[in-house]
Amino acid sequence: MIHCVPKGLLSWDYRVTRNNESAFLSFDFERANGNIQLSKDHNYIVKCHGERRDFWTLQQGSNLLYSAKKEPTFLHTFEVVGDREELILKARSAFKRGFDAYSGQHLVTTIDPKFVLSRKAVIHENKDEVSFLCASFLFWLAAFSWKKKK
Repeated sequence: MIHCVPKGLLSWDYRVTRNNESAFLSFDFERANGNIQLSKDHNYIVKCHGERRDFWTLQQGSNLLYSAKKEPTFLHTFEVVGDREELILKARSAFKRGFDAYSGQHLVTTIDPKFVLSRKAVIHENKDEVSFLCASFLFWLAAFSWKKKK
């Protein structure tokens, strides 16, 4: 289980932890960009591309690690592609904030707010099928969607 906790009461930046791993997620909502920092030496840039703001990449330096394309649907749905993973991150409902990530038809991860009005969240993994970095990126996309709905 991965715990996602905002840095402060009004903050949309997060600390994400799983056992002995942790990451800090930050957002630039105006430009739809952000950052995932796993340690001082492992800083990853989330960059939005295009005028429609429907395509993101996760990079470390010039190395592309993941890409995410928002599907043009009423629900928030992202096609996430990495070296080892091809996932669909999909909102469960237009009215709730929960997300599910699938590899084909197989559910690999769920993202759920801890409480109805809380920004705290929990990521439930299915046997560590996605890396901690990938789970952090999936949560970054989900939290970005939550903020855009407000």
